[in-house]
Amino acid sequence: MDFTKLPSKGISVFATYKEIFVIVSNILKLIIEYEKKEYPKEYAFLINKTKDVSLNILSCLSKGYNKFNSDDKAEEYILARDYASSLESNLLLLIELDILPKEEIINQYINLENKLSMFNGIIKKMEQKE
Repeated sequence: MDFTKLPSKGISVFATYKEIFVIVSNILKLIIEYEKKEYPKEYAFLINKTKDVSLNILSCLSKGYNKFNSDDKAEEYILARDYASSLESNLLLLIELDILPKEEIINQYINLENKLSMFNGIIKKMEQKE
């Protein structure tokens, strides 16, 4: 997504959102490609849960960004971090079960892990505003 083509306001200027958006988008693209193929249906629960937690990360970041109160912001960012942790767990399962392209999932896992400190930074910032 080229965020520079969007108005310079709202969630499109939130650096954490933009960086996590790329990772989530890449993961969803891998899942969509997987779903186009015939695949063992016993993995559907894991695929669906992975899509859900991926979208929930972005949703919570967006909601937190648009909250007024620092406590409310921190609460949403903590939820986003929790969903990111769940996504990491799901990615590890996808790697172990060899469901999606292993190398690409490993790359997205590493990218996500490298960004978790961003969550901690914005949460700490909100907690200091209390």
